[in-house]
Amino acid sequence: MRELPKTCLVGAGASGITTARSLAARGVPFDWFEKGDRVGGIWAFENESGLSPAYRQLHINVSRARVEFSDHPMPDSIAQYPHHTELARYFEDYVQRFELHRHLRLETGVRRARIRDGTWEIELDSGETRHYDALIVANGHHSAPRWPTPPPPGEFLGEQMHSHDYRDSAMLRDRDVLVVGFGNSACDIAVESSMAARSTYLSVRRGAHVLPKTMWRWTYDQVPGLEYALGRGIGIGPFGFQLPWRLRQWWLGWGHRLSVGRMDQYGLPAPEHDFGATHPTISPRLLDCLLRGEVEPRPAIERLDGELVHFTDGSAARADLIIWCTGYEIGFPFLDPTLAPVGGRNEVEMYWNVFSPDVPGLAFVGLLQPAAGSTMQISEIQGRWVASHLSGEYALPSKAEMGRSIARQRQRDSRRLVASTRHTVQVEQFDLAWRLRRELRRGRRRARRYGPALSARAACRAGPEDAAQPVATTQRGA
Repeated sequence: MRELPKTCLVGAGASGITTARSLAARGVPFDWFEKGDRVGGIWAFENESGLSPAYRQLHINVSRARVEFSDHPMPDSIAQYPHHTELARYFEDYVQRFELHRHLRLETGVRRARIRDGTWEIELDSGETRHYDALIVANGHHSAPRWPTPPPPGEFLGEQMHSHDYRDSAMLRDRDVLVVGFGNSACDIAVESSMAARSTYLSVRRGAHVLPKTMWRWTYDQVPGLEYALGRGIGIGPFGFQLPWRLRQWWLGWGHRLSVGRMDQYGLPAPEHDFGATHPTISPRLLDCLLRGEVEPRPAIERLDGELVHFTDGSAARADLIIWCTGYEIGFPFLDPTLAPVGGRNEVEMYWNVFSPDVPGLAFVGLLQPAAGSTMQISEIQGRWVASHLSGEYALPSKAEMGRSIARQRQRDSRRLVASTRHTVQVEQFDLAWRLRRELRRGRRRARRYGPALSARAACRAGPEDAAQPVATTQRGA
C-alpha cells in the first residue's frame, strides 16, 4: 500500500481545526501544533499566545448558519450572531467530537520551518526538531498589526494603540477617542466608545457600504436567493453557469439601498465604488450612533498637533486616545521569506491562496478575507481540497498553469475590487465552491492519469516545474 505523506499542521484556529478533521478523515498522518493554550485562534479571548485580537464584547458578524461546519451543526441555543465565547466552545466541542486532540500539541509554537534534503525540517519552540513531507500553514493573518505608513505628520501628545490591543470599553472611559478606519473592528470599537467615552470621532478615509444584520425577516446573509447573487452556479455539471458579476452586485446593491439607504444620510462619505468592490462592513449599531450624534464622522487625518487632530476638511478635534483600526500585515515569521514571499501590496503568489506553485508540499488554509460567507466554511472547503491532494485523490496542475491562473485571478480582482492591501486575499464562498468543484474534477483526472500526489520530499527532488507529470510515488514518513 502507498504510504501517505507525513504532514505538519500549524495553527488550531477555525482553519486548522477543519483541516485537521479532513486530514484525519482521509488517513493522512499528521502532527498539529498550536502556540496558544487552547483551540480557537482569534476567538480564544486572551489566549496565552498573545496573538488573539478578540475584545470582550466581540460578536461575529456572520450568522450562525454561515459559521457552522457541515459535519457539526451549531445547536439552536447559540445566538444567531454568536459571542466569541460561544464560538470558542463550539470549536472545542468540534475537536472533542472527532477526537482530534490526539494529534494536537498545545503551547507549542513553530520557531522555524525550512526544507532540507527534500524534507521539511520543523524546529519547535521547545528546541525539538522534526521532519515532514508536507507543511500546512493555518495560523491566520490577524496577528501582525499594520500601522499607517507613512504616519500622519506632526506630534500627538495622547496615547495611540492598534485595535489588536483593544480589550474592553474600560480603556475608553471618560476619554476623547478618535477611531481611525471603517472596517468591522473600527465600527465595533466606535460604538463601544460612544457608551463610555466623553466624545467619539470616527475618521473615514474612504466611503463604504454599511450593511445591516437583518433584511426584512431574514438575517442578512440568509436572504433567499442571496447565495446565487454571491456566485453560486445555476445548473448541473457542464450545463452550470454563474450570473454575471455586475448583475449580481446590482442585485445586492438594490437590496442594500432599500433596507439602509444612502450613506451620506448618516454623515458618511458616499462610496465612490460599486457595491461589493470592498470587504463588507456590517454594523447597524454604528448607523444608530451616527443618527443620534453619539459618534461624529470625520474625514482622513491631515496632521497631528499636540492634543488636536486636524482633518482634511479643515476641521479639528481634541483627542487623548487614537485607536488605529488599519488592518494586519500578512506574514509567516517561521518561514524563510523566499518560500512564501509577501509582495509590497500585502499579497502572496499562491494558487487560489492555498498552494505554492514554487514549493511543492506547502499549502495554506485560511489565508483569506471573506467577501461573502465565512472564514470557517471557506476554510472547510480549502482543508478538504488540501487533504484530497495529500491523500492522492487530487493532483495539482503544472507550475506554469498555476502561474497563469494566479495572473488571471489578479486581473479579475483588479476589475472588481478597490485597489487596497485589504483586498489581496478576498474570497467569495459560493464563487469559490462553484469553481473548485470543476477544478477538483480536473485534478482527479490528472491523479488517475499521472498517479497519486507527490510527497514534499519527492517533489522537491524532482523539481516543481511540472508537478502533474508521472513520477515515483514512494512516500517517506517522519
